[in-house]
Formats: sequence, C-alpha cells, structure tokens
Amino acid sequence: DMNARSAVARRYSTTSTPLTPGDVILTSGCSGALDMSICVLANKGQNILIPRPGFPLYETIAQHYGIGCKHYRLLPEQDWQADVQHLESLID
Repeated sequence: DMNARSAVARRYSTTSTPLTPGDVILTSGCSGALDMSICVLANKGQNILIPRPGFPLYETIAQHYGIGCKHYRLLPEQDWQADVQHLESLID
C-alpha cells in the first residue's frame, strides 16, 4: 500500500537521511521480513553465516529454500560481540 509506505517514509525521514516510499518495504511481521531477507542474500545450494546463539528462525527459513547455514560464535565475555576471526574462517 503506497499510503502506508509514504507514512513510514515521512515518519522516519531526517534532514540527513530523507526517505521516499520506494525506500520502504512492508512485510507481515518479523518472519516475513526474515524470509524476504534470506531469499535475497542467497540461492539454493549457497550458504549464509548466522550467529550462535541466535534466532532459530534464520536456519528454518534457510533450510526451506535449500540454503545452508554456517554458525559463527558470539562471545558472552565481550558483551556478545561476534567472534570475527571465527566468522572470517567460515567464509567461502
């Protein structure tokens, strides 16, 4: 709905970051947004990197589309920051 997208763009635009309705994507909640995001990031047979611990829906959606998952560690002793060295070691 263009009216809804226009309203969101007006609400979140700033002087330094103006938004148009074309910048706004509306989904049916978090699950719909994750589904759309994962589908544009990878194709069947490819893989994505997801955090562990993390939100299990990432893997569920990826598996549905034949996308593999590789899990990188989060470091609780460092306020749950990503273990960048581990993450980089997983990149194809």
